[in-house]
Amino acid sequence: MQEELQTFKDTNIEKIKVLTEMINSDDLSSPDTKCFQALKELNKFKADIDKFKQINEKHNKQGELLDQEEDDNDELLELEEKYQARYKLWFNLDKFQK
Repeated sequence: MQEELQTFKDTNIEKIKVLTEMINSDDLSSPDTKCFQALKELNKFKADIDKFKQINEKHNKQGELLDQEEDDNDELLELEEKYQARYKLWFNLDKFQK
């Protein structure tokens, strides 16, 4: 069971890293990108981030049953920070342009 949980966690960490790379992509940092396009894309990422947060909570609850330490999941925290920074940038730019 512990091995399955670790494999599941490792798989999700890889997916989180891919999302982090996508948030740092040229499309979301280019001045040619339209605000509405960036915000639309970021809203899709938010849904994925929320899903990973739920998975992480579930993983931690299962880990408690097996007497494992709670995992803060640094990769997920980094993804959330990068998402928030990028969202604030595009949201404020959109607000400024209106």
